[in-house]
Amino acid sequence: MHMAPRLAILGFLLAGAVIQPAPVDGLRPGADSPAPSFGRATVEPMPPLAIDLRLEIIPSNVRGSGVAARFTIDIDAGPDVGGVTLKLVLPEGVQATEDPLPVRPFTLPAGARRRWGTTIFTRQTGNHAVQVEASYRIGDGEMIRTRQAIQLRTGITAEGRSHAGAWEVMAVPMPDGPR
Repeated sequence: MHMAPRLAILGFLLAGAVIQPAPVDGLRPGADSPAPSFGRATVEPMPPLAIDLRLEIIPSNVRGSGVAARFTIDIDAGPDVGGVTLKLVLPEGVQATEDPLPVRPFTLPAGARRRWGTTIFTRQTGNHAVQVEASYRIGDGEMIRTRQAIQLRTGITAEGRSHAGAWEVMAVPMPDGPR
């Protein structure tokens, strides 16, 4: 009596194994065709010149009450960019062992990557915005200026985390009272 539903299910399973999807543009599924290329996966469009800054505290290099950190600058060119100038901007009380950035403007071909690094040092506690100013010319001749920063935190503990250049923190509950 219950045999009919079981046979119907078996029939659907067998029919699904035999039936193939219809070909699209003369290609069958599984045929040799190049996989579509979507390029580099991004959430937002990449700027013509991407700047990535990193700071790594050097624990063995603590001088008195000061803090030393390795500061690294990576730049990636999307399309060709020319007239690239970079400038290191340090807040008061923060010094670099050297300014590693090129003095003269330079050109980066499409897809090129460059890296510079130096050691920075401070004896002051607090948040220090270590910045890089960049200007460059894109293909149509337009001049673009931008500034990127990263926080050097000394003598304080910070809540949250740095993610893609933004500081993320958990929501803070509001104190009870009149609103």
